[in-house]
Amino acid sequence: MTRFIFITGGVVSSLGKGLSSASLGALLQARGYRVRLRKLDPYLNVDPGTMSPYQHGEVYVTDDGAETDLDLGHYERYTGVPARRSDNVTTGRIYSNVIAKERRGVWESHWQECYDFALPQRDFAAQQGLIPVSKVFFWVVVLPLAAAIIVFSVNNRF
Repeated sequence: MTRFIFITGGVVSSLGKGLSSASLGALLQARGYRVRLRKLDPYLNVDPGTMSPYQHGEVYVTDDGAETDLDLGHYERYTGVPARRSDNVTTGRIYSNVIAKERRGVWESHWQECYDFALPQRDFAAQQGLIPVSKVFFWVVVLPLAAAIIVFSVNNRF
């Protein structure tokens, strides 16, 4: 069974959540665990590619061409596990995904609501298609959280 480790630090930037996560991932690997690191950000941007590098910092480009948070570069260098587009989730990407599904009629005219409390992040992200089911089993997934988790429901059903 995969274990999830959530690294929190509130909404404070440059606190060291990313480097701490990368270091923890490397330590777990040294103990023989398969590790995957993911970054969850509160930005309304779909990805950091359009953000000012002076305000946000540099963008890291993954092998699959995704423009992601610089922390993914740290994760890749510390653990040797190549970062992918699915490893960087932003609020904007979640909203974009939800709105696209609504426009396609996936929810058959039911309303969608946004709640500012946490349900199991793994289940929510998998439902939204943001953390695809991998054919590779990981013992540990490390998820640094930059802010509160926003959860969507369809007709108040979770």
